[in-house]
Amino acid sequence: MLRPLIIVFMTCIAPAALAAEQQAAASPTAVGPPGSKPAPPAPAFPPGAPVIDRTGVQVGVVQSAAETREGDINVVVKIDGKLVGVSPSTLSLTRDRVVSSQTKAEMLASAGAPR
Repeated sequence: MLRPLIIVFMTCIAPAALAAEQQAAASPTAVGPPGSKPAPPAPAFPPGAPVIDRTGVQVGVVQSAAETREGDINVVVKIDGKLVGVSPSTLSLTRDRVVSSQTKAEMLASAGAPR
C-alpha cells in the first residue's frame, strides 16, 4: 500500500516541486516597502564620458544617472558647471563618447537650466 504512494510522489509531485523551486530561484522577488520601485539599472552612459552635441562639439561630461519625480531615469551631465538632466532617449554611446541628438542650447532648455 505504501509503495504505490511513494511511486506517485516520486513521479508526479517531487518533479513539480523541484521545478517550482528552480523557477523561484531564477526570478527573485523585489524586496522593499509596498509600492516601492526596484533600483534603476546601472547607467548605460559611463560617468566621466564626454558628451558631444549634434554639432560635434563637446559640451559636457556624464556625471551619473538620476530618477525624476515622475519615475523616469535621466542622465546627469555637467555642462558649463551646471548639472543638467538629459533624457537617455536623446543620447547614444559611440565608443567612449556619448553623442546627443540635441544642441547644447536644447539640452539646457529642456532641463530648464539658464543658458
